Amino acid sequence: MFIHFATLYKVQAEATDAFVRSIRAGGDWHRVARSVAPDLVSSDLLQHQSSSSPVFLCIDFWVSREKYQLVRESAVYQPLFQLRHDMAATTIELGAFEFPLLAETDAVLPQTANLCTKAESREAR
Repeated sequence: MFIHFATLYKVQAEATDAFVRSIRAGGDWHRVARSVAPDLVSSDLLQHQSSSSPVFLCIDFWVSREKYQLVRESAVYQPLFQLRHDMAATTIELGAFEFPLLAETDAVLPQTANLCTKAESREAR
């Protein structure tokens, strides 16, 4: 199962262009990271739209939690990981996320059941 690792970066205004060019898909950092860690599937870089200073959310997609942990602990990847942190004024690692497993149950929240019933009655009209 894929693992998504999210990191929040606050960047100095004058460093924004270089940060974006390097980190975004196809950028210098991203190309080197993919060659060092082929289990890094992709990275998405999103910019906050209402912050007074440049703030970015980077979400790295890894093939599995195990592969991510191996790379995270490797001496080869550490300098590359540190380089990305050094490009930002502030870094907050939000951590690893994955899609929740669906439980085998018929339990439904009452609010959801009401929405479904209303939608079905509209379709019947």
